[in-house]
Amino acid sequence: MVRGFMNTNEIENTIKVRVKCLNDYIFEKNIEKISLIKIDVEGFEFPVLKGLASYFENNKEKLPPIIVEIAPKAYPLLGYKIEDLHIFMKKYSYNALSLDERKRIDIRDLVNTTDVVFKQ
Repeated sequence: MVRGFMNTNEIENTIKVRVKCLNDYIFEKNIEKISLIKIDVEGFEFPVLKGLASYFENNKEKLPPIIVEIAPKAYPLLGYKIEDLHIFMKKYSYNALSLDERKRIDIRDLVNTTDVVFKQ
C-alpha cells in the first residue's frame, strides 16, 4: 500500500483489495469491547491508526493496547514524518513501549522497522 517502500524485485504478485476504515468496521459490527489491536501493514500504520480517530475520541479513558509494526522509512513516501505519528498517539495518551513492555521507546528515534506496544 506504500508505493516504493518494498523492493519491487521481492514482489511476486499484487492484488486489489477493498479497504475499510477500522473505525467504521468497529461501529458497523457494534463491537463494544476491544482488548488488543494488532497492526502490521508494511508502512501504512499511520493511516490505519488515523482511521481509528473516532473510536479513540469516544473511548479516551479506556483505550486498548496496540501492537504495531512501525516502518519509519515509509513515512516520507506517504508525505508524513514519524513525528506525526508521535503527536497523534500522544493526543490519546498513548506511550510507546518495547514488546515486553519494560522499556519506553521514543518512536521519533526509530530508523528501522520495529514492533512497539502503545499503551495508555
